[in-house]
Amino acid sequence: MLVKRRLAVPEQVLHEPLLRRETLDEVRRAEQLLEQARQQADELLQAAEQQCQQYLQDAQAAFWEQANLQLQAFADEHAALQHEVLGSLDRLLSQALSRLLDETDLPQRIHAVLRNLGASPAAQAAATLSCHPQQAQAVRAWLDASPFASLWTVHESSQLGLQALRLSHAQGALELDWDGLRSALAGQAPPLQHSQVFPHQQGEQA
Repeated sequence: MLVKRRLAVPEQVLHEPLLRRETLDEVRRAEQLLEQARQQADELLQAAEQQCQQYLQDAQAAFWEQANLQLQAFADEHAALQHEVLGSLDRLLSQALSRLLDETDLPQRIHAVLRNLGASPAAQAAATLSCHPQQAQAVRAWLDASPFASLWTVHESSQLGLQALRLSHAQGALELDWDGLRSALAGQAPPLQHSQVFPHQQGEQA
């Protein structure tokens, strides 16, 4: 069952507003201040985020710069070490090859010189092969078994060293000795020395 009731309000209260204007104005100002505070907070937060992002980018750039410098230093150190190791290997190989070459006997050395003369372009033409008289027998034996038997003629010359040979042809002469070949095999000097010889001088220099 519904009961209807009435509230009795003093008459002086009815003539006054429930909320005063000053109160409403204060509420509006408070809302404005609160909105301004929110905006300022958002701006500060955005600025802080941007600054933090900038700090992060700067830190990353500094890190990669330092890392690149370190990597370059490692690469330079590795290249220097590799160069040093390769240089040491070259020296060891050169020393080992020199010892092996020094252990060869005289006939082996003459044969090596002959093979190098035979590899020259001038070997395919008619020529005179000059050698020391003590090496004439070994030189003739090698020549008889070589493809140049019909092209080259052996000539004995006491002016040549015991380990030297000279191949003379119409355009010049190729002279090679064991010391020069040894230096060439060790990577120290070119193996062949070429000198121009005129046709009428071949007999004199042979």
